[in-house]
Amino acid sequence: MRFIVIANPVAGRGLAQASLPKLEDELKLLGISYDLKLTDSPNHASLLAAQAENYEGIIAVGGDGTINEVVNGMPKDKPLCVVPLGTGNDLARSLKIPFGLESLKTITQGKIKAINMGLENEGLFVSSVALGLASDVMQRVNSKRNHRLIRGSLAIYLDIVASAFGLKPLTLRIEADDKVREVKSILTYVMNTPYTGGGLFLAPKANPTDHLLDVVIVRDTKGFEILKLLPGVYSGKHVNHPHVEFLRAKNVTITSLEPAPKMIDGEIKGYTPLKASVSTENLLVYQPS
Repeated sequence: MRFIVIANPVAGRGLAQASLPKLEDELKLLGISYDLKLTDSPNHASLLAAQAENYEGIIAVGGDGTINEVVNGMPKDKPLCVVPLGTGNDLARSLKIPFGLESLKTITQGKIKAINMGLENEGLFVSSVALGLASDVMQRVNSKRNHRLIRGSLAIYLDIVASAFGLKPLTLRIEADDKVREVKSILTYVMNTPYTGGGLFLAPKANPTDHLLDVVIVRDTKGFEILKLLPGVYSGKHVNHPHVEFLRAKNVTITSLEPAPKMIDGEIKGYTPLKASVSTENLLVYQPS
């Protein structure tokens, strides 16, 4: 079997680039034939993934943003192996895929399982679309891609703290199937999987096989309140907080009083309105047995 390996060398603030020699050694050890392709610009991973028709499957090396690009370009009848070497790695965390090169063993020792995808104006998403605090944080994180001293979840946590005190709430109208909310929100997520933000267990009931999207609304909350709320989100203890509301729906539309940037699978893509639904296509992913 032969795979196309699509690697984003700048993912994880250079971690993916540094891991490539060991990745190739591991592939050879597992007896997996491959062609290695490196991305060099935005959306390059989508173009490379479109070339996967004659391969057994695709191996995506990088973070959630890289995976998003691959998913948007790849043939959906091909299975995807996720090698999480990015900053957040929340898709891998949600699917219990091992971090780093250990994930390659899911090809030889795991199973191919189908998961749902979300569909938004800007394309497919696998994990989440968000407005407010999440967008501000990811703009901060992504502006520091060349800073290699602090990586992973810690980098995201520090930028959450930095964003918490200066951000103004958004005035939103949220339509989730037949449910309507008009709110001032510091953070609103539409989630296909439970984890975001490098380990925040934001939507504990989100299940990427239930054909539903989980909407998480955090109402207008001040800086210190956000920091008090944050530790509990890593374990899902925020679910009963009075400023947090959960909705579930097949179709979600969110409009804002002023245009607001959208964070889609860890990257900033476009502005409101946000229109999300469950895609009619599934994604085949190598996962642990």
